[in-house]
Amino acid sequence: MTRTAGAPIGCQRPSRFWGLGCPKIYHEAEDTLDNTKSAFEHYDDSLEHTTWLSMMVPRLELLRELLAEDGSIWVSIDDNEGHYLKVIMDEVFGRGNFISSIIWRKNYAPKSSAKHFSEDHDYILVYGKHSEHWAPNPMPRTEKQNKAYKNPDSDPRGPWRPNNLAARNFYSKG
Repeated sequence: MTRTAGAPIGCQRPSRFWGLGCPKIYHEAEDTLDNTKSAFEHYDDSLEHTTWLSMMVPRLELLRELLAEDGSIWVSIDDNEGHYLKVIMDEVFGRGNFISSIIWRKNYAPKSSAKHFSEDHDYILVYGKHSEHWAPNPMPRTEKQNKAYKNPDSDPRGPWRPNNLAARNFYSKG
């Protein structure tokens, strides 16, 4: 896996144990996720792949234990290992605690040197320790952003704006 330097792995509301040595463990796990060819003297893709997979399980199990009951973990990863990591995280956190796979657009300009397709995104896998207790912590909108929303029909759900009307699901409750 090649992760862009500084790409996030994070825990939201990690736990009450955060101050008791957990940042060290957290950064060791983050270093493991920064798996690069320099991790082994003689790079062998199949060896590194299986080694990386076997190293991830205990670290993810530890991170799961460090999370608060309503906490979440967010892991940034690319296509090379993303699907394998999803299977491991389903096993460690439980498939029912999978919240979402978020697309993180990392590149806005196509690369003309790409062999097949120019990759422009990575994934962020989000799991909750207990997804039924987890809720997003959205940032409040600015006044400028609020000006885009109106309520000309006095909808009891509040202000809205016309946008893409081709929603794939029926949203009767907003």
